[in-house]
Amino acid sequence: MNATIYAYTGGRAPDDTQPTIVFVHGAGHDHSVWNLPVRYFSRHGFNAVAPDLPGHGRSGGPPLDSIESIAGWLADWIARTSIAPVTLVGHSMGALVALRTAAIAPAPACCIPTWRHAMPTTTAKATQPASPARPH
Repeated sequence: MNATIYAYTGGRAPDDTQPTIVFVHGAGHDHSVWNLPVRYFSRHGFNAVAPDLPGHGRSGGPPLDSIESIAGWLADWIARTSIAPVTLVGHSMGALVALRTAAIAPAPACCIPTWRHAMPTTTAKATQPASPARPH
């Protein structure tokens, strides 16, 4: 795929001496869901980058149609940008992409999937079902 790919870095150029975190957004989102974490980590000893997946946000090309194809694209992008090894952090669909990318990436990758909100919200408690272990 030769489309233009946008990646948010918090305004910082990569530093080869720092570890890299790649933040992967969910379906229908773009890099902006990760603006605050990218800005924080890019100023605290990490290369932090949040690419817009193809067909999302400022990136060109058609959206990819499966977790496998997105993970393949992401693994290739990581290899082409020479930012490996990386820690992958994904939200929602991005968590599935991050897990699969870590499994197939040619360079070492670690994955931290996030399934729900990155930050506590007032709606989180209301949307979680009550259980004996977590009564509301």
